[in-house]
Amino acid sequence: MEIISDLLIENGDLSLDESDEPIHISGLEVVTQDIKHRVIESGLLIDAIGERSRTGNKMLFKKLQAVIELDHRVTPGTAKVDQQGDIITITAEAGDEFIEIHL
Repeated sequence: MEIISDLLIENGDLSLDESDEPIHISGLEVVTQDIKHRVIESGLLIDAIGERSRTGNKMLFKKLQAVIELDHRVTPGTAKVDQQGDIITITAEAGDEFIEIHL
């Protein structure tokens, strides 16, 4: 995987360290953050809140998988979306590493 770095964003805001300097992240943390933001920006999570049917959720999760796999760093065919109660879990592989995101 290429070497990448970014600034950590938490709750939609730049995260700062104890010296009020931006926190830098790299590698898999960047990929995970980018995927999380891509999913949120897709608007599909809002649709998932209102969807009550199992069939409708499966279709939304397939769309989410497609959104996730648009990232060139994600290994095609490895994105999975699952829901347990109110928690949506996204898993995927990026190179030889494993990503897990809980929304």
